[in-house]
Amino acid sequence: MHILGGKAKGRKILTLSTKECRPTLQIVRKSIFDILGTDVREARVLDLYSGTGSLGIEALSRGSQRATFVDESRRALEVLRKNVEELGFEERADLVEGDAVRTLLRLSKKGMSYHIVFADPPYDRNPISEILEAFRVSDVLRKGGFLIVEHSKHTELPFRIGRLVLWKAKQFGETRVSFYRKEKELS
Repeated sequence: MHILGGKAKGRKILTLSTKECRPTLQIVRKSIFDILGTDVREARVLDLYSGTGSLGIEALSRGSQRATFVDESRRALEVLRKNVEELGFEERADLVEGDAVRTLLRLSKKGMSYHIVFADPPYDRNPISEILEAFRVSDVLRKGGFLIVEHSKHTELPFRIGRLVLWKAKQFGETRVSFYRKEKELS
């Protein structure tokens, strides 16, 4: 797998070839970052269910200020650590081992907020309703920020989650990517 744009464009990143880690396909990553465009620059990014970090690392390469990576798999985080070190992003990357929902709620209680949040949960465990509920009750996403959820095309997501509104959705084979945007003002 290679970085598609920015400072580290063309550089290879390590992945895991196990059932526990399903890296985001290159065509999906390209589409996500084409849609985000310049919004990724200087952004604070949260990469939930990060695996070996392809989405957060792509954001760092394209000029994001800082990325926090969250995953339960120690093996995935070890590979992720190697990736950020090899690419020179270790000063701008925070790695957290733990459950995505609990970590999200803990970060919110600490007053942490992000411009862009990626959520790519395992399709077989389907914790999407839990993660969406956590976004409804937390304030971890900044006004005008994006929540990007990668999920099975068979999983229907709501149009609205609290102050998050479905802005765009794209499908790639069995995968759908839903883009939510946090309202800037209450309507």
